[in-house]
Amino acid sequence: MSQYLGIDLGGSKIEYGLLTSKGFRLLGQIKTPKTAKEITKKIASLLSDFNRVKVGIGIAGLVDKSKEEILFCPNLPFKNYNLKKKLFRLIGKEIVLENDVNCFAIAQYQKMKKKPSSLIGITLGTGIGGGIVLNGKIYRGNGIAGEFGHMCISLKGPKCHCGGKGCLEALASGWALEREGRKVSGRKITAKEMAEKARQGEKKFIEIFRKMGHHLGIGLANLTNLFSPEIIVIGGSLINSKDLFWEEMLTTLKNQSFPELPILVKIFPAKKVAGAVAYGASLIAKEEF
Repeated sequence: MSQYLGIDLGGSKIEYGLLTSKGFRLLGQIKTPKTAKEITKKIASLLSDFNRVKVGIGIAGLVDKSKEEILFCPNLPFKNYNLKKKLFRLIGKEIVLENDVNCFAIAQYQKMKKKPSSLIGITLGTGIGGGIVLNGKIYRGNGIAGEFGHMCISLKGPKCHCGGKGCLEALASGWALEREGRKVSGRKITAKEMAEKARQGEKKFIEIFRKMGHHLGIGLANLTNLFSPEIIVIGGSLINSKDLFWEEMLTTLKNQSFPELPILVKIFPAKKVAGAVAYGASLIAKEEF
């Protein structure tokens, strides 16, 4: 029986699961080590427990598919790092690398009974990521398509971690919310705490989430005008605060895109899939996408 191991290599944890003919099963998670060398050894140790298994790894960063090389990760210690070669030297096992939000988009697509011709997946968390599925295949462009978090929303906007100004991520991500929260509260405050205060009626926090929805709506209008996708699914930890930004997001989308397009695209929160990135990575290993 063919088996495919999917790994979600994140900044704080590594989740892994197994895809068989019976479906996908999440097996567990371990804490992500601090250095590239330690991470490589940890994954090698994990893989040594699985024989005759194809392996896919989803990682939160830019992946050069031609070399299976990690170009850059904002929350992991990788830059121009060939994890594939290093793992092969350690344990002689081949792996396939993929961007984590591409894996998320694949997982969402695969779980749909009626497969759409085009799907865009967006994750709202500490950062903002994106993945594009066209005709059942991940669209990678020249290698790293789908970095929606770094489309420019406002040239006068705040500086982003990527070095640009006014990126969507710099205006509507978890770290962007917390930056604005510090300004109005005078202290460090989490996005979750901010959401609680907004629901309690504190106007300054309500306004922060409204602006988040406005900026997301501009981003979605750009994507809708560009791709005219059949479906957009939005996931990530910030989706738990959708009651605070969703309506403003849809209103802005309607106002900023061609009049006919918002009617054609379906936008909804992502389906809950246990270990979604690991599941998508196992599908990549199976070479379905």
